[in-house]
Amino acid sequence: MQVGKIVKLDFSEIKTSDDFYDAISKALGFPSFFGRNINALIDCLTYLREPEAEMSKVHIKESEYLLLELTNFSTTNQHIKDTLLIAIEDVNLRCKEDNQEPSVILSFISCHNTQTSYLGVNF
Repeated sequence: MQVGKIVKLDFSEIKTSDDFYDAISKALGFPSFFGRNINALIDCLTYLREPEAEMSKVHIKESEYLLLELTNFSTTNQHIKDTLLIAIEDVNLRCKEDNQEPSVILSFISCHNTQTSYLGVNF
């Protein structure tokens, strides 16, 4: 597995669910009909390897994963954190059920120090 794409999200300005859905939709190029809820997020992320589905402008090959770099993630509210983590967990579980490697890996970057940690939600 190798990085197919890197997408960066800075959570320092994400205070509400609307802010979150605006930011992730813009960063990943979700379609105009994106439902702005966890189920719609899961649907769009599930099709990263299927560009013909037109659920995102960001695409990866079957042998790749999307590296989602999250800056200041610890500063956002718990509901937004849970939404993103549950969505990624569900998407990667679907990959496992299809005998594929995870399609999304998370990287947490803190502006308070220089450490970066990686979390691939994988079962």
